[in-house]
Amino acid sequence: MATVDRPKPIVAAAARDRIYSPLHKLRGAIRRYIAFEALAVLINALAVWFWLGLICDYGFFRITGFDWAQLVSKYLRLGMQLMIAAGIIVLTVWKLVILFRTYRPTSLALLLERRFPKLLGDRLITAVELSGNLDEADRLGYSRAMIVETVRKVTDDVDKVPVRQVFRWSRMRNWWLAAAFNSVGIFLLVAIAWLAWNRTANVVGFGYRFADITQIYAERNFFLMNTLWPRRSLLEVIDFPASGELRIQQGSSTNIRVRALKWVVADRNVAGGWRALTWHEIDAGPIGIEKPALPVASLVPPADVDRVPMADSPHWTVDRVESLLEMSDVRDRLAKAGWGEQQFAAFEKTLAALDRKAADPRMSRKLRKLVIPQTVTMHYWGKKTSNKMALTRQQEINEFAGVVADLKESVKFYVTGEDFRTYPDLRITLVPPPAFTRLERDEYLPAYLYHRAPADGSLELLKGLKQVRENVGISLTGSTSRFEVPSGTDIVIRGETDKELTQARIRFRGAKGAAGTPETPGIVENIDIGPDRRSIEKRFDHINRPLEFDFELTDTDNVKSLRHMIIQPVEDRSPEVNVAIDTIRKTPQGYMCTPQAMIPLTGMVRDDSGLTRVEYVISYSRFESSQAVGIRAAIAAGVFGTISPGPTMPESFTAPMLVGLLAQMSESREGMKTPQPLALKTFQEIADERDREFRYGKEQLQAKLRETPAQSVMIRQYDIKPNLEWLDLLEQVKDLQVGANDTIRPRFRMRLTVSATDNNVETGPRSGQNKETFTFLVVPHEELMGEMNKDEEALSYKLDDLIRKMADVRADIEKTIERIPVMAGDEGFRASASRAQEMEEAVAKGRDVAQEVFTDYSRLFKEAQTNRLPASFVEQKEKIVSMLDEALRQHFPRAEEAHGNFKKILEDRRPPDTQELINVRQRQDELLLHLRNILDRMGQVLGVSRLAKQLTELISAKILIQAKLADMLKKREDIELDRFGFITLKGSPVEVAKGEKRVVLIQIERDQVDGELELRLEAPKDSGLTLPTSVIVPRLSTQASFEVTAGDKTGEFGIPIAVLNTDGEAVKWKDPKQPFVLKVKVK
Repeated sequence: MATVDRPKPIVAAAARDRIYSPLHKLRGAIRRYIAFEALAVLINALAVWFWLGLICDYGFFRITGFDWAQLVSKYLRLGMQLMIAAGIIVLTVWKLVILFRTYRPTSLALLLERRFPKLLGDRLITAVELSGNLDEADRLGYSRAMIVETVRKVTDDVDKVPVRQVFRWSRMRNWWLAAAFNSVGIFLLVAIAWLAWNRTANVVGFGYRFADITQIYAERNFFLMNTLWPRRSLLEVIDFPASGELRIQQGSSTNIRVRALKWVVADRNVAGGWRALTWHEIDAGPIGIEKPALPVASLVPPADVDRVPMADSPHWTVDRVESLLEMSDVRDRLAKAGWGEQQFAAFEKTLAALDRKAADPRMSRKLRKLVIPQTVTMHYWGKKTSNKMALTRQQEINEFAGVVADLKESVKFYVTGEDFRTYPDLRITLVPPPAFTRLERDEYLPAYLYHRAPADGSLELLKGLKQVRENVGISLTGSTSRFEVPSGTDIVIRGETDKELTQARIRFRGAKGAAGTPETPGIVENIDIGPDRRSIEKRFDHINRPLEFDFELTDTDNVKSLRHMIIQPVEDRSPEVNVAIDTIRKTPQGYMCTPQAMIPLTGMVRDDSGLTRVEYVISYSRFESSQAVGIRAAIAAGVFGTISPGPTMPESFTAPMLVGLLAQMSESREGMKTPQPLALKTFQEIADERDREFRYGKEQLQAKLRETPAQSVMIRQYDIKPNLEWLDLLEQVKDLQVGANDTIRPRFRMRLTVSATDNNVETGPRSGQNKETFTFLVVPHEELMGEMNKDEEALSYKLDDLIRKMADVRADIEKTIERIPVMAGDEGFRASASRAQEMEEAVAKGRDVAQEVFTDYSRLFKEAQTNRLPASFVEQKEKIVSMLDEALRQHFPRAEEAHGNFKKILEDRRPPDTQELINVRQRQDELLLHLRNILDRMGQVLGVSRLAKQLTELISAKILIQAKLADMLKKREDIELDRFGFITLKGSPVEVAKGEKRVVLIQIERDQVDGELELRLEAPKDSGLTLPTSVIVPRLSTQASFEVTAGDKTGEFGIPIAVLNTDGEAVKWKDPKQPFVLKVKVK
């Protein structure tokens, strides 16, 4: 069956357009609303950002004085601004994202239905969703007709929808009101508050100031410029390194100087944007004030006229000119230069105009007049310290200064005054001074100190030559480097420092006139610095006096250091001789020896450079008077018949006493004889050995001077040993052997010392002698033997006493044996053991005495050998010494051992057997017998000595009487003969000052007057002269001397002199009319 298809209902395009028309309007309105709202939000955010930033920056500065542009890094400020800007941008973008969002028709339809439910119900969303595709709606089960009908009804209603009522316009209004308040409103409030605070209606002035603040705020926060907020004062630290760091030496102080500025001008090329206004700039640029010419020559003292800066120099700031014009001395100089009131008024007019210009708000960022703070404070701190210090105002123009001392660490500091704070923080860094890391020297020492005379030349060839020693270290311990060099040394000092140097100098402390130093202490001498800027070198030639100076080092931080140096030249002193006599007998008159003695010496000779000679220096004289000669002649003629003509034993002991008598009678001494010095043979042997080992020719000398010398070349110390070195009088001093075979042998007085000579060829060889010159009495051996017998006699007494004590011990042995108990263990053994111990101790003490006798007798034996006494005499001494030695080595130890065993037996409380008793008795008997044998041998010599002593006393008494008679006879003969002679006295007048002493010499002319004379002196009364009353003139003497002491009186005085013989009779004057008077003038 055929069917007819009915047309399907559709939604007309016009109807669809009418449905979407309000949706399109709503979409556009939403975008406009969001755009205006985002703009309002942005304006509010920017306004809040501006005002809050201004409060946090400028407001905080006004309240606290803290300017964060000075103290906070611009990078931190940049970070903060970027964070704020990012927040604003995020907020704005968030708003703008909504603006560009795609709004679907269904969403808009739903929004309208919710906003106008009564008008649209839920039909608009149905019409929008289903009208676009009816086939799909049909498929889903919706009726086409119903959909079309719904669309038709919605189309009629959408024309009635009020799209503008969809939005909340109150929120939009509030945003814009907030924007107006945050921008214009706050500005007006700030303006009203400023005008009220300053009590002014100058709105234009406020506008300029607000514009300046806004501009500064923008420069600081947006352009990140370090523009400072306007201050009431401005300070600048002067004479400080541009780097902001002052490096000073540890322990030193520094002066901080600060200048306060009054007139400043803007300059973006300086830190902070402001600097001092110069007088030259007043009539230039934006200031444009007419100014008078600056009389620079009259503004400075006359002494500084030649150094005065030009008028257009930055030196002439307005601050300086204004301050100078207020000084009375400057005004006086200007008045003398022709200035009158008109010129002064011109300057005052200029300053007044400048003051008005600075008060103009339009000039606030170009020219300012600041205040000078009353106090300026320096704040400084370090890791461990923090302090502040008020700076003192100076006489200079608006300057403040203070000394920072005793810093223990590096510090930072800033200076405050009024509301100003210097920025950035300045730093004072403590740096160690430059110091030497190495100090050494090359020495050029006199060659004679290290080299012997060349084999083909003399020691003089070394004169002027130098031995080289390189790279000798100099100690850097402590604050002073001190070293010694031989006098005449050249040195080159080299040093290296731990820092680079800009200057090195020497400051001499003294050593005036020393070689290599200036004549005036305190002079400064520059030193060249090496290419590496860390090394120095200085040469000193021929140092012969102490040299004291300081190395002054200056590093790149201008830090100075001083290194104290002392160079002490060691003078080549004379050799030091310290010797003593060994073995020879010492008496109160000196050492006593025979003419055949071998005088041993002990000691040391030392010299710091080297010894070339060590010698004996001898002088001697023979003591005999005319009386002694007469006595010898009398003895030779047989006047004293008791003396045998030959040297028999009695005479051997008589002669020493006779010689002693002759010495006592001696009235004058023969001339002292000084033979050539005698070399010490052991020293010469050492010197010859050194010459063989270390001498070389002249051609090798120059090369040797560059080499390290051997240490043992020179003989710097020579030890004298008595068993190797002695002065042999028999072989080396032949004159002392004269008269050795005479009946009365001569007696000599000898002086002996040791002299040493060094090798100093630069200033001449120096010699030194032993501190003590030894005096020897060289006597015949009989006299020395007599003296030795005195010692031997004393030793015999000591030995005899020892024998008696040993005999007592022997007797005690028998007593102890008698009292020994018979039964073992008896208590009586205790007392016996005690007595046995006492005997043992007595034997030990006896051994000590024997040791003393042995020591003294050994000395006598050695003395006998040294003096070459007769062989029989030496043999006797040797035998006795040997016997004493045997006693000490054998008999005493055996006796002590026997006594010890005996005591041990008794301590064990048992009776000793027969053999033990025999042993203790036998050992004590052997000891006692040996000691008695020694004493008997000593007694044989002593017996002869006693007999000789008695004979000597008799002969000496007879000789003495005869000698005295002969002397009296000679004197009587002289007196009788002198009666027929004459004398004449001669003496020059004497001039003395008050209180002065003067020795007067009187010449005596004898005419047949040979005897002893006496000069009688008498001082004039009230002359004040003091002089002896009598002066003895020896026989045949032709001069006399005495001492005159002047008193307090001046004038001329005469001292009469009378001449008497030994009988007190006056001797005749050759001219009896003119007795001698000594003229004395006291001045």
